[in-house]
Amino acid sequence: MKFTKSSLLSSLAAAGMVLGAVAPVIANAASSTSTSPDQQFNQDSSKLMLQNNGKTATLAAAKAPAYAQETLATPGFSYVANGDANTSAGVTSGVSDAVIRINSGYLTLNKVPDFNFGTAASGERAVLSSNSGAIADDGNSQGILSITDARESKPSNGTDPATGSYDGMGYRLLVGLGQFFKLNDNGTARTAAIGKGTWTLNLPNVEGAAITKNAANSFKFNGGSVAATEAGATTTEIANAAYKKSYGTVSVKLDNTVSGITLDSPTDDTLSGAYDAPIYWILNANPNA
Repeated sequence: MKFTKSSLLSSLAAAGMVLGAVAPVIANAASSTSTSPDQQFNQDSSKLMLQNNGKTATLAAAKAPAYAQETLATPGFSYVANGDANTSAGVTSGVSDAVIRINSGYLTLNKVPDFNFGTAASGERAVLSSNSGAIADDGNSQGILSITDARESKPSNGTDPATGSYDGMGYRLLVGLGQFFKLNDNGTARTAAIGKGTWTLNLPNVEGAAITKNAANSFKFNGGSVAATEAGATTTEIANAAYKKSYGTVSVKLDNTVSGITLDSPTDDTLSGAYDAPIYWILNANPNA
């Protein structure tokens, strides 16, 4: 798993934070081969004849079903010339693809959100403003936390998938807050200056429509507070799912529509400027650890 930074923007002593995600459970499957429109295609006449110069396309009626699946992966030649719409010569079609990657046997942290707390006075509690980050990392600007448990407490016997349990093996999610560093004048990079005092990130209990999951999934986002000082970071558990009750993907909305996501900054007038800290999202595969 890759755990990185966070982002936070502030003018006096408040900031926004971020951390990134691990590889998402989405991928590619099939692809079509594109061909230059200048190239001439002349295949078996019982299937297809596409000719750019004459801008003609013919399709033999007897081979229409086979052709539609076999040879139409040629974007740029989907047109009909001088064809009667009521005959086989008046037919044109195209091909696209549907993409998905199925994850099996793994526990993955798919997405983690950036937190931006806008501008606040020193010592003030700042409320989440947006999910835009300042530092390039794994965080997303949609405020989404996503976890997939594709493990089974009783795996399939290898020949009959129905013998598997499809129930998940449980997990715990912890969050850690790193040191706050001052951002440069462009707000795009951290400097060597460390923000003094104690900074505290507060995450509320989240439930209801803000969480998307299977009905049988026991996932709970209890929230909590985590602090960071010049001496280092601390961690706390904020969510969990029980053994045999965690199968599937959970998505949690952590944006400014959720009340209670706040940041407490130190009371120190010398902190004037913009600051940024990493947030560490730690997925523990052992629900009882």
